[in-house]
Amino acid sequence: MSIIGQAICRVHGYFDTGARKVDISKLVVGQTVTIVSGIYGKDARVVKVTPSEVIVQLLLAEGPIRPEGNELIRFNSKGKATYSSDIYKGNMEFGGVPGTFECGPWELELPVETVAPTNSAVGD
Repeated sequence: MSIIGQAICRVHGYFDTGARKVDISKLVVGQTVTIVSGIYGKDARVVKVTPSEVIVQLLLAEGPIRPEGNELIRFNSKGKATYSSDIYKGNMEFGGVPGTFECGPWELELPVETVAPTNSAVGD
């Protein structure tokens, strides 16, 4: 990561945050997740889950349409992007690990729990 990239991520409080403690065993094929790298985020869909890794596909609006096929990124059991150059053709600044130049490798974001709507009005 560049000195400028480190500075940008430090200013925004996103540098070297560590793994986000994602429990990949709770992810299911077809589930929409968010991947993040510092201040950047993209939506993706889970396409494969094993005890040791998750593979996600960037949604069409989030990645380029390439003749090589879908944009897939592999994550380890801790939710950190790992070597994916065999399945990903986008930017890889980190020896085959996808990420952003400024803030490092992608990480899986914890899915947001769905909150059931209530029928009560504010102030009732």
